[in-house]
Amino acid sequence: MPDRSHPSPRVGFNAALFSPTRDYRAAGIHRYIVGLLTAQAQDGGVCQTVFAPGAEGRDALRGVIPAADVRAAPAAVRRPFPRIVWEQTALPLALARAGADLYHGAAYAMPMLGADPGRVHVVPNGADDTFRPLPPDDVQAWRRRAGLPERFFLTVGTLQPRKNIGTLLAAHARLRADDPTTPDLVVAGAPGWGDDDPVRRVADLGLAGHVHFPGYLPPEDLPRLYNAATVFACPSRYEGFGLPV
Repeated sequence: MPDRSHPSPRVGFNAALFSPTRDYRAAGIHRYIVGLLTAQAQDGGVCQTVFAPGAEGRDALRGVIPAADVRAAPAAVRRPFPRIVWEQTALPLALARAGADLYHGAAYAMPMLGADPGRVHVVPNGADDTFRPLPPDDVQAWRRRAGLPERFFLTVGTLQPRKNIGTLLAAHARLRADDPTTPDLVVAGAPGWGDDDPVRRVADLGLAGHVHFPGYLPPEDLPRLYNAATVFACPSRYEGFGLPV
């Protein structure tokens, strides 16, 4: 039975895909985890017990939400198969020991505990309030420091097959063939999994010098990047969250 001694409901939060490193893993679900936990902590209406990936993830997440009860899951949960095993075996027991009233899974998989469909509610994602129009002079100064062109098409996402960057590159090549003054393309994101090689495709399509790969950009730079873009494109075949849009 949940512990009813605390004044607020306790949320057990699966943050196994939180990333303590600044690489491609610190995107997508990681940003969702940080945004939601931070908002819950600021609201103060719930108590949080958060399961982070290993001691490194626990210590990093405590720096983000110092008031929460952050616990270390096995470091191996950063890999898919160990995470699934942990979610189906050890996590339900850990949630019971923590006295969780509610469980939030940020990576689609839920423990096989059963749930009444009538108690399931869909809550659409909100937008981080850092994504807003910024002073044009500040944006242009940042763009020049970043070495980006004055006008450009933009796509944002980890470089992996499902992001469908190849189709976007082919479309950009067709646009440039019709109109050589077409703005350049900026593909922002770190290399991920799979054999997608957009840099090779750029050369094959004759786009050298017109496609820019700034790599992984820290969260504080993303609002500036979006503000600087002329057009945003999202060619993904599928998305878990669709946060760039």
